[in-house]
Amino acid sequence: MATLRKRNGKWQVQVRRMGHKPATKSFRLRADAEAWARQVESEVERGIFVDRTFAEWSLLKDVLARYGAEVSPSKACYKTDLSRIKPFMPEGQDRRLAPGEQDLLESVLQESPGGLAAFVLALETAMRRGELARMHWEHVNFADSTLRIPYTKTGRSRVIPLSARAILILKSLPRHLSGSILNMKPDSITQVFDRACGCQSISNLRFHDLRHEAASRLFEKGLNTMEVATITGHRTLQMLQRYTHLRASDLVHKVG
Repeated sequence: MATLRKRNGKWQVQVRRMGHKPATKSFRLRADAEAWARQVESEVERGIFVDRTFAEWSLLKDVLARYGAEVSPSKACYKTDLSRIKPFMPEGQDRRLAPGEQDLLESVLQESPGGLAAFVLALETAMRRGELARMHWEHVNFADSTLRIPYTKTGRSRVIPLSARAILILKSLPRHLSGSILNMKPDSITQVFDRACGCQSISNLRFHDLRHEAASRLFEKGLNTMEVATITGHRTLQMLQRYTHLRASDLVHKVG
């Protein structure tokens, strides 16, 4: 069954069918939304529906990056693959959230408590996707507003401060018997985020870009390099600079 609603000047349509994940997409014209809904419902009925959200909203360089990280390492020609992929993936992407994008994404992610929590916590803590997926309630200390991250990409554990909003979003989540806070796998976090971007026609934004955004916001709040590195877990200034892109307009008050 398809449902339509107008949000932020666009028609958002969602098709729900028993045994299938909801399919959602946004259009400028209602007629286009209705036509897409009919097509999806027809494909579901015939058993040929394939969710194209990821494919439609993925850039070539993002697909190649995923291939290089997940497929190439198991191949004998790993180094050759990387040398071929590198020209398509310029380093240092400085994609930050544009004004209004956070609100747009949060409005869609309301339907997924875990996805919303992952999004908010990524912005509030600069945690990596894998670190978010591995969070357990035993790692949270509400008394002093901190979170212990025992397993990191660098192999070193760290304890980070939690903002008021991070605490609020954590307390809003249900408790699972497993002890996992999000109860989501890393790939699931990405899929929920990518679908939200697709629903709001937000392009060229990866979940990992939220780490860039979070680190930049920490600097804009006035934290120094060592303080930011303590939160993000970067071991060198050079590594931290790759994830940090300050807006010049936000620094005007500092230069007088």
